[in-house]
Amino acid sequence: MCRKQALWVGFLLYGVGFGGVGAMLSLIVIDTFGSTHFGKIQGMIQLGVAFPSITAPILGGYIYDTTGNYRLHFAITIPIFVTSMMLLASGRPAVRAAKQR
Repeated sequence: MCRKQALWVGFLLYGVGFGGVGAMLSLIVIDTFGSTHFGKIQGMIQLGVAFPSITAPILGGYIYDTTGNYRLHFAITIPIFVTSMMLLASGRPAVRAAKQR
């Protein structure tokens, strides 16, 4: 696979992976905590997203400028995403948790 094809495959995977994050995150919050405190919880999530959203591109640019590639940046970010996915998958919605008791 040439470099250009690999880039398009990367774009496709990125689009599929992050295409529904905004909608799914809201649905997960409502399913897990209910709609009573949705605004407060969503605000706290956005606070948690703000710092990495600002620092990750800066860190990626710095790493690329100093090393000439993005390998270290991917080595840092991939474990963070995998940990997030595992934590998200381990959570149980409050409704199902209450029914199981």
